[in-house]
This record gives sequence, C-alpha cells and structure tokens, in this order.
Amino acid sequence: MSLPAYWDDNVSIVKLMERRQVAKTTKTSVKPTKATFKKRSSPPPADGRTTFVFYSKSADAKPGKGAHEYMNPSDASQFEALSKVKDWRKVLSNFDECPFQCEGKTYNTIEHVFQSKKIAIADPIQAERFTVESGDPIGQGDGKMAQSKRKLVKLTPEQMNRWDHMKRDVMKEAARQKFAQCPQAMEILALTKGAKLLHLVTARGQKSTLDHFEHLERIRDEI
Repeated sequence: MSLPAYWDDNVSIVKLMERRQVAKTTKTSVKPTKATFKKRSSPPPADGRTTFVFYSKSADAKPGKGAHEYMNPSDASQFEALSKVKDWRKVLSNFDECPFQCEGKTYNTIEHVFQSKKIAIADPIQAERFTVESGDPIGQGDGKMAQSKRKLVKLTPEQMNRWDHMKRDVMKEAARQKFAQCPQAMEILALTKGAKLLHLVTARGQKSTLDHFEHLERIRDEI
C-alpha cells in the first residue's frame, strides 16, 4: 500500500516542530549566570610607601581606596582621622578655594597664582586680573576659571622657556603660602602623615599622568 504524496511533508513538519520545542525548552531551562569581576587593586609601589592620589574632581573614597592608591597594611590605623574628613583629596588640589595672600596680593586658589605669574612674564597688567583685588571675574572665580584663562596672553618661545624653568618654584611658593594661611587645609595635609602624594594630571585627548607633589610633602614635614 502506497502512502499519500503529502505524507513525507507532514512527517517533516512534525519533526521540525519537535526540534523547535526541544531547543526552546533547553534555552529556557539553562539560566545565564551573571559574571562577577573582582576589583583589581593597585600594585604596591617599589618603595612600599602608602600612596594617595588627588585632583580637583577626586571621589570621596577612604584613604588608600582611591584610584591608583596603595595602602601599606602596617599604616592603615594611622589614617582613621583622615578617613572622617569629607573630600580631603580636593583640599590638596591647586583648585581648592581658600583665599590667601602671596606677595601682597590675594588669590582664591594656587591655580590663580600659577596662571598669573605665567601671564606676568608677557603682560603684568593682564596678570593682575587673577587677583581678588582686581574685581575681575577671573580673580573672583574658581580654579577652573583661572585655568581656562591660561592662554589669555600668548608667550613667545623665549618667554615659555623662562616659564618652564620657574613654574615649579612658583607652585611651591604658592602652596606654602596657601597652607600656612588656611588652618583647615594645613590640618588635612598633616593628616596625610608620611604618605606619598601624587597629583593626577588630566588633559583632554591625552593619557593621564601622576605628578609627585614633593613640595607638599616638604611643607607637611615642616609642620
């Protein structure tokens, strides 16, 4: 007895439906597992020193828990007081606002002094705009405002070379005056104890770098 012509087609359809049902059952029965990733901690520095990293937008993390930081296990108990200070890293930044006097003029931040001294090489009058006494929006503004005006006056190659040779000393003196005149900032600096202090330097389109602020460590040692 021969089977109807459509029989093979029906059998194929039934088998196809069975395979689809098996595939659907298998897919729903196997639950995907959520991947877990362990946060990678920064490797110990070569000298083994506890290291803190800061910049104007630092997150308010516990000492040793910030990006690129390292806490020597033997130092952990030394920074309990520091851990209770909100946003202590930002206070170490050149953008921290605490008006202070430097060479007889008032500046809102270390950044204001830094940019003013740079501009003064080419145009002392424009440099005055970074002081509080000038009443100019730059002098009245924050560190971000001061940095945004770093190209207010264009320096010649010779003037830039001169600036490159003096800018470290300018920053050191500005920091010394700021911390000496801002008790709260000096207290926070003291609470960093013997930790290495690194400033995170960020620039659009460039890889971030870490700048060792040894001048802050020297100021701390003098307290």
